[in-house]
Amino acid sequence: MRIGGIASGFDTEQIVKDLMRAERMPMDRLYQQKVRSELQRDAYREVNTMLRRLQEKAFDMRLQGSFTAFQASSSQEAVAAAAATGAARAGSFDLHVTELASGASFNTNTVDATAFDNWRPEAGETKVLRLRTDAEGEFTEITVTADDSLDDVWARMNRSRDLGLQVFFDEQSGVALRSRATGSQAVIEFGTSNADTASFLADVLNVGSTAEPWEGPLAEGSDAKLTVNGLDITRAANTFSLDGTSVTLHSTGTTTIQVQADVDAVQQRISDFVDLYNELITDIQERLNEPVHRDFPPLTNEQRQAMSDREIELWEEKAHSGMLRGDQMLTGILTNLRMAWSAPVEGGEGSATLLSQVGIATRSWHERGILHVDENKLKQALAEDPDGVMRLFTQTPSEEGATSQMGVARRLDLALRSGMERVTRTAGNPVHRFDQSFLGNEIRRFEERLDAMEERMQRVEQRYWRQFTTMERMLSDMYAQSDWLSQQLMGMMG
Repeated sequence: MRIGGIASGFDTEQIVKDLMRAERMPMDRLYQQKVRSELQRDAYREVNTMLRRLQEKAFDMRLQGSFTAFQASSSQEAVAAAAATGAARAGSFDLHVTELASGASFNTNTVDATAFDNWRPEAGETKVLRLRTDAEGEFTEITVTADDSLDDVWARMNRSRDLGLQVFFDEQSGVALRSRATGSQAVIEFGTSNADTASFLADVLNVGSTAEPWEGPLAEGSDAKLTVNGLDITRAANTFSLDGTSVTLHSTGTTTIQVQADVDAVQQRISDFVDLYNELITDIQERLNEPVHRDFPPLTNEQRQAMSDREIELWEEKAHSGMLRGDQMLTGILTNLRMAWSAPVEGGEGSATLLSQVGIATRSWHERGILHVDENKLKQALAEDPDGVMRLFTQTPSEEGATSQMGVARRLDLALRSGMERVTRTAGNPVHRFDQSFLGNEIRRFEERLDAMEERMQRVEQRYWRQFTTMERMLSDMYAQSDWLSQQLMGMMG
């Protein structure tokens, strides 16, 4: 039970709050140290995210496919369109298209809806229609119930992924069936060995008769026919690959397809890689040089309650600044990244051994390692010696561990992986549930100490209240005795 100032007239609650504020000062300092460690951990993790982005790009730039982009063009887009894929090779194709690939198509205007009502199964029973659109494929079964209408049957055929059939039905005009696949293997075929299917085909579609069911496909598709550089070929579809180039036929006729190296695409890929690297080192440099505002420690909850939102925002902007100022680990990572770009690539067969020879170099010292791309020089190098530029980035060393023989992208990939591992050991990974990093363990120690101090604060506060409650009771007793003595003296004096 707490007795607050009844006898003494003191504002006991405020006095206890003031005393506890003084008691909590060491705890507040420990809390601020914990928050500072959390801010530092988060800053490291932000850097690691950027390192990972560049590492993923560096991994791509290790691959020869990043430097073998091609572009394809067609002299007559109305006849055929072309698009180079990763497997394309330089060359030209003279195409003469004589026939496009088509799917199997069957139309009839003799659909008998009344006959379907008679064909439909009785209540509680089912019938099965068997169809296929692949001449060598299995038949697909369409189940029909007593509640189904003819529209339901067409819709079920249309929705079947296994069947691959497009159905259009009009009550006045009839039905049109078309296979989704094209080529000579495409068919529209009812499996008339099944009695239900045979009677449906004969009675409802009026194809064949019940006595002599139709056998074989109702319709067949056809292959595309064309001549490529004088060679007659066929294709089951109108889109196909020619030596790594995707070709789509649109009409009959003649066209020439040219496939050549896409210098602009490779140049853009390299420029994007350099831009991402510049973004990373600029961010790290800014963090290394951020000012530290020691007069603005992290705010406690009590301090937040006494401030406006704008004041909190301005305070935290300064409190969060300088978390990684002068950090030796990040400085070392930057040094390794710069060395990966600047060191020559030894053992290559190409003429270029330094990035500066293909138009990638630093300029003024105060830019602290920012790279600049001379687009004209890079484009010229890609046009004259594409293999040399590729080796400059992708070369694999003849001996394991010979980093001087590694291509730039391989060295960067190695340096970035090493840097990410160092940062992870220091700040952990948010994906991992159990953080055993240096800062993770430090934060847990702070939390354990704060929990212990919080328990102690509760005991101290209870002690203060017991002391003030005891004082109030003693004062109350003293006042009571004083009143009794006063009454006795008044009685003796008459």
